[in-house]
Amino acid sequence: KKLLQDQQRKANIEEAKFEKAVAILKIIENIGIALSTTPPNIAGAIEGGIQLAVVAAKPIPTYFKQAGVNGQPLHPGGPAIFGEVPEKVEQPGVAPFVAYKPTLMDLKPNTKISHLTGDEMNDYLMRISLVFQDVPKIVNEKLMLENMTDSIVYELDKVNNSIRQQKQPQINIHNDATFRAYIKRAT
Repeated sequence: KKLLQDQQRKANIEEAKFEKAVAILKIIENIGIALSTTPPNIAGAIEGGIQLAVVAAKPIPTYFKQAGVNGQPLHPGGPAIFGEVPEKVEQPGVAPFVAYKPTLMDLKPNTKISHLTGDEMNDYLMRISLVFQDVPKIVNEKLMLENMTDSIVYELDKVNNSIRQQKQPQINIHNDATFRAYIKRAT
């Protein structure tokens, strides 16, 4: 199990490195676009250069050993990989959340990352099970609504066809020599 976790962590780090390289390429592309305009956007190119330096210089920390727990320092802010094991992420000013899979995310400074305790894991799983217990009911209600809709459409089609098949009434207006008019429905 430990070997698999180590392999997963290495794969996550490689993925983060790839995403960092993609971010660098996007910044370089934006610098090229800024310089190719007429007139060249020098300020945009300089800003892109600064972004490039910041992204290239920033290491990607991993938190398999947690942050802000057991004497570990809090996260300084910026990209981080966490969630190799279920972890609670507590960012200042943001509701805490749980990461159950490896995640690369830009975190706020002074973020605390900690492994879930057994009680926290049980609590989370209980809340998830309560959410998902309603799924069959929702799916069943959706199927019932679809069936009702199909039935209504079918009945409306029958009414529409019935109206189309009815003979249009013919009305004849007769005037006789005494100027008396009468209406007779043709049969």
